Amino acid sequence: FRLQFPGFSIKDIIKVQRELLEQLGVTRIVSVIGGSMGGMQATEWAIDYADITDSIINIASPLAAGPDAIGYNLIMRMAILNDPDFNGGNYVGQPEGGLATARMVGMMTYRTSELFSKRFERFTVAESSPAAFSKEHFQIESYLQYQGDTFVERFDANS
Repeated sequence: FRLQFPGFSIKDIIKVQRELLEQLGVTRIVSVIGGSMGGMQATEWAIDYADITDSIINIASPLAAGPDAIGYNLIMRMAILNDPDFNGGNYVGQPEGGLATARMVGMMTYRTSELFSKRFERFTVAESSPAAFSKEHFQIESYLQYQGDTFVERFDANS
């Protein structure tokens, strides 16, 4: 389906999960646990199906995305969509540049500035980087490049 697949929401995902549980004969849920997007799903279970959901555990997930998260999500999507290898979603090879960039942006939103400062400060690493504009190559750059590079091995840009 690629980009022709219709858009969907967290509510849509939960509705399909509920239909599956009905088909399986499950009538009660002791607990729904999820992190990030899974946390949004857990919360939606509590909202839409409180009558059969005993508890939820929402890990690192808001009740709704705020303007900053919506903005960062747009930037990440645009990094993928503007990658020439994306080819409108009809790619043969993974659009690695856009997907890696999107992951690096995402990684910057998962922690606070204070946590990044504590972990990386302005520490440098010995190896050089093709993306470096200076002689210094910082640990945070190495970390982000690693996260981007390994992400493209595990995820598809259309997912």
